[in-house]
Amino acid sequence: MEVDQAYIVSLDALIEVCKELSVGNFAYKIVRVEDSDVTISFNDGVDDLNPSHFTFPIVRNLGLPVVPNTSFITGESLMICLHVYTHRQTRHKMYMSEGEIKFDGITDWLKFWVPMDALLLKKSKLLEMI
Repeated sequence: MEVDQAYIVSLDALIEVCKELSVGNFAYKIVRVEDSDVTISFNDGVDDLNPSHFTFPIVRNLGLPVVPNTSFITGESLMICLHVYTHRQTRHKMYMSEGEIKFDGITDWLKFWVPMDALLLKKSKLLEMI
């Protein structure tokens, strides 16, 4: 039996993870926060002209209104589910192959997810030790 891991993280924590993963030519950043999802841009080039985007669902908004009939949302209150099955690719990176522009969603996903998964797993293990 295979056990799979999903990560539930706050928007604030996800922003910090993206900052930590952004080293050299690798850039992770939150580019959109909607009512129901968050989009992360990933780029592994020298500029920001050819990124891939992955959207993940917001599974819970823990924000409580401070004043009745007002909305109050903080990065701590939005909880996002990061998992291979919860993502949706909303922008594909373009690759040149045999003189044609091609798209490769599997390569995009692996380049994005492998470092993200490794860091989230490491951070979750650290939390277990506390």
